[in-house]
Amino acid sequence: MNASLWVIATWVTLFATSAAAQMSGARSPGLKGAVAQSDQVGFRPIGGPPGGFVWEIDFNPLDPSMVVATTLTGPAYLSQDRGRSWRRLETMEGRSRGYAVAPLMRGVGFDPLDADVIYRGTQIGLDVSIDRGVTWIAVPGVSERIGEISVAPTQPRTIIAVSDLAPTRILRSVDGGQTWIDVKPDAMGMVASSCEVSSVSLGLTVCPDIGGQVFVSEDFGNSWDGFPIANGVSVAQRVALHPSSPDVMWVTSDKGIHKSVDRGRTWAPSPREFYGPLHLRPAPSNPQRLYGGSGSAQMRRSDDGGLSWQDISLPGIGLEVHAMAVAPDDQNLILAGSVGHGILRSTDGGSSWSAVEGFHSSNPETVIVGPPGSRQLLAQVAFGQLWRAPLAATTWQAVSLDFHSGSTVPSRLVVTRNEPLRVYMTNLGLMSVDGGQTWSDTDLPGAGAFASHTRSTVHLMAVAGSLVPDGIYRRPTASSSWTRIVDGRYQALAMESNDGGMRAVGIISTEMGMAQVARSVDDGLNWEVASIAEIATPASPTGIAIDPFDLEHVLICTINGLHRSVDGGASFSQVAELPATECYASFDPVNVGKVVIPFSDAQGSVGVFVSADAGVNWILLDKGLSGARLRSTPLFVAETGDVLIGEHFSGLLRMIELPVFVDSFE
Repeated sequence: MNASLWVIATWVTLFATSAAAQMSGARSPGLKGAVAQSDQVGFRPIGGPPGGFVWEIDFNPLDPSMVVATTLTGPAYLSQDRGRSWRRLETMEGRSRGYAVAPLMRGVGFDPLDADVIYRGTQIGLDVSIDRGVTWIAVPGVSERIGEISVAPTQPRTIIAVSDLAPTRILRSVDGGQTWIDVKPDAMGMVASSCEVSSVSLGLTVCPDIGGQVFVSEDFGNSWDGFPIANGVSVAQRVALHPSSPDVMWVTSDKGIHKSVDRGRTWAPSPREFYGPLHLRPAPSNPQRLYGGSGSAQMRRSDDGGLSWQDISLPGIGLEVHAMAVAPDDQNLILAGSVGHGILRSTDGGSSWSAVEGFHSSNPETVIVGPPGSRQLLAQVAFGQLWRAPLAATTWQAVSLDFHSGSTVPSRLVVTRNEPLRVYMTNLGLMSVDGGQTWSDTDLPGAGAFASHTRSTVHLMAVAGSLVPDGIYRRPTASSSWTRIVDGRYQALAMESNDGGMRAVGIISTEMGMAQVARSVDDGLNWEVASIAEIATPASPTGIAIDPFDLEHVLICTINGLHRSVDGGASFSQVAELPATECYASFDPVNVGKVVIPFSDAQGSVGVFVSADAGVNWILLDKGLSGARLRSTPLFVAETGDVLIGEHFSGLLRMIELPVFVDSFE
């Protein structure tokens, strides 16, 4: 049996014998009130803004039409037309097969003899697919985060996998992934990135050490020699091997690019063309053609093996290059993956670039209906970009791409209801007065939760961990300055009004693990502060919602459950035990008593609670959510009747059909 058939036969057997074990589902949360399970309602991914933090891009060497890209915080994507268009490699159900938590795909490795066999590194191990990513199975013996994978072209049963969390390990299998040993040399500190395996010299394996050395093995890691890069280098980053000459290799470092012509024993610097983290790729069809990218928005091309370089920088401002791939059969076809902006494609060696289709892994932090009358959605996504779309969320346009490029600070986007064009981007301390077109700093840098309402002439802002003292701040619409009204690090804040008056409620977790609730009935001018024993929680609350039709109804999500008040926040009772790390409540502003609460946690619990009576009775919806991570306050789009929820992997989910409620549940 040849190597390729042996690999397929082995994994087919494992797929069959472990199918039952892979169907474990998420734990069901416990509710203290009446609840029904609904199979009638589901959720449909409708995509989201383009972009995302691209972690890795790889062409399939046997089938260059196939390309796989992974992202830092989202799903993997597959292209079958050389990178022109993309689709998610897995559905939400497929991602979670065999896991309580959906594995985020990191590194990619292709079998050198069978184009259908793909290996993926995840944050919990190593998986293999024999059908181009449709189904996956966990490789035995690997249970740590795998960042990079190399399958030896000269010996297909040999796999090198690098765990990229300290202390890093270099794992090797010589039997197609059935058994593993750690071959990292004692003299090596931390592996800087990946280990590269030569396609032309049997056993040649090269690994950079973050301490400024390159380790070389001629026997797949049985023995190693370490060689310093010297020339002032203190940090090695990535290695690239010549596709046809085993003596030639390059390494990127804090001092630029260095080249070796003697299998890594000595290194000479190339012209200093780059700054910041470097990524280097030789063109497999022309080893003299090199592409380099950096975290400082620079891209260069060399046509003489790195002796000289020309600028092919990506269009736009702040497009940090984190991944690159060159087609195996075309030196001019290059894909560049960026931090926050997805993938761009060039077919002329970088002289021009175009956007790709279907790649959206931008992880919406907040999705809101834009300024009143605009009939548009605004989406604040990870890494600081802001996007605009019509209410149907069919196409997205960039509003701003460069005001906070590369940031991983969680943020919330809010439109003030009494100043139609004023938009705040909390945590980043940014403000727009023209609906998000232009931005400036607020006088509350690092502000957190924000609240306003149509009938009020004030805004409220909760500030925590900023350059100004913690507390709840108040600003009348007619004023440009904020006044601190309440002391304390409040993590959640809500404000609502109707003909019967107004309520503002904030919550803070005290050092004793109790919840301190502050509430106001006079536009936030005066506050009543009390500790609520019923909300004992050691962690931060994640959301507050006030019923716009009955201000006495208040819901608070915390890490240990959902709590309900019927006296305007003076006292609370727990209505659901939610082991949720993320839980967001939102009342429907049009339909009386309707509230939607998505939740998810790191152990696999996920779902959406829906109530039609302000939280007395509930329906639990989890159809089509296996493996999802719900991460935003539900958005009720009054103009279309849609309910939209931001999802970590898919962008946006649309509730397909609202449930039909009955008077009681069995």
